[in-house]
Amino acid sequence: MPQGKSTGTFKEYREELKKRSFARAERFEVEFNIADIVNKNEDLIDWRTKDALNLTKDVCLFCEEVQIPGMILSNKEYNVGPWTFFRNTKVGFLGNEINFTFLTDQDWFLRSFFEHWVNACADTVSQEIGYPDDVTTTITIKALDVQDNVKKEWTLYEAMPKVINLVPLSSGTVSAVRNTLIISSAYWDSSEVYGPYESDMEAKMVLSNGYKEANSTYHMVTDGSGKVFFEPSKEGHYSEDPNPEPEINPGQARQLTRTGGKYLPAFNSDD
Repeated sequence: MPQGKSTGTFKEYREELKKRSFARAERFEVEFNIADIVNKNEDLIDWRTKDALNLTKDVCLFCEEVQIPGMILSNKEYNVGPWTFFRNTKVGFLGNEINFTFLTDQDWFLRSFFEHWVNACADTVSQEIGYPDDVTTTITIKALDVQDNVKKEWTLYEAMPKVINLVPLSSGTVSAVRNTLIISSAYWDSSEVYGPYESDMEAKMVLSNGYKEANSTYHMVTDGSGKVFFEPSKEGHYSEDPNPEPEINPGQARQLTRTGGKYLPAFNSDD
């Protein structure tokens, strides 16, 4: 007969919802690093004006639907006598086909840029292929709360267009035109989540030894390289650098391989 009780109750479920809400599917923001593409690609020289800034804003405002990238583990069978087990062999990034759907303005501004971007990747007349460094960029997908605070973000690296989907038009339909761009990326990374804090910086203040609690007064400053420091508050000072440089022992160092949001050890350097 079954024994014991459930780990959670409906009352606990309701109490948790009073403390925190669900992530909302409609609360997101997308950023394409368009300035990076147009500045390094001669085929897009006509876009090296204020149009690039407008495009970045349009991408942010008019992106109606997007997909958060995923990951996949490959494994193989491992037989021990009559028993069959599975062992992981590698990890892959589900970033080969990520769909971005955009509302289209009456000038077809975004659609025109996407067509030029594809042409820079592979010339539609000569079929000349563009260099990957010239046609790829980074794309950031941000998850927002209802107060427009960024709670988590995913960054796609070496992203380039793969498909500009067909766009149906119909005299029997009264609605905005939507264009879907399918993006391929080599890999992706994600921001860390530290718990129910107002920001990652606040969480780091809690988790870092030698610093004041997150709810105390502090000031964040950055240097030219983007490194973050905390100025002393009136109540005292911080005893440690919030960005200590890691000490690496060459004899015991482990080579790292980049994965989605993590750095995992690959193998010993002396193997």
